[in-house]
Amino acid sequence: MRSRDTEKTIRELQQFMREHEDEITDEDSIHRLAMVFMPQHNSRLQPKQTEPEDASDYLELAEAASSGEL
Repeated sequence: MRSRDTEKTIRELQQFMREHEDEITDEDSIHRLAMVFMPQHNSRLQPKQTEPEDASDYLELAEAASSGEL
């Protein structure tokens, strides 16, 4: 997983936690929520998209092109 992908996943996890903050009572509840989030997140993953969504996607494509990964 690339660092930009990791950053996106972390932002999505943080958003998920904010949406479920009323369920957070202790460290175990945080862990349970994370364990709910990850399968949902992974099921949304698709093969590499062809259309960039934001500036970081364009940067990633440019870096891949310059390193010959494309």
